[in-house]
Amino acid sequence: MKTHSFRDDLGPVLVICVLLPATAGMWWRYYFDFSAPEPSSLSGTLEKHHLESGGLERSFSLYVPRRVAANAPLVVALHGSDSDGQRLRAFTGYEFDALADRNGFRVAYPDALAVGMTAAWRPTIRPGGTASTMSSLSKL
Repeated sequence: MKTHSFRDDLGPVLVICVLLPATAGMWWRYYFDFSAPEPSSLSGTLEKHHLESGGLERSFSLYVPRRVAANAPLVVALHGSDSDGQRLRAFTGYEFDALADRNGFRVAYPDALAVGMTAAWRPTIRPGGTASTMSSLSKL
């Protein structure tokens, strides 16, 4: 017969007392209690663009540093569910933009399409697969 010890209860207690509140706190801050910081002194410009993919118009913002080579890499920053590129940009404290200034690359902040009440990245939007997220991203 096995005896019950405190160590047996430690895993569930940690999950309930530490992980669940931490996750709930991050969720609350992201959706309700977030105030965007002011961008630091950035050298580049933010451009708003639209492209058509699979018969749907997609939007994205593009940060271009002042000094960037013609063949500079492009970093694509994808936001989480129920968000958009501008919210991600602010939520990260404009760090992608600051890194782009220092290292000479462009940053694209695409916006996911809203389907129903949720904006999220999906492999396809329509049952026929006409608006693929990957084909939209490859056009950036």
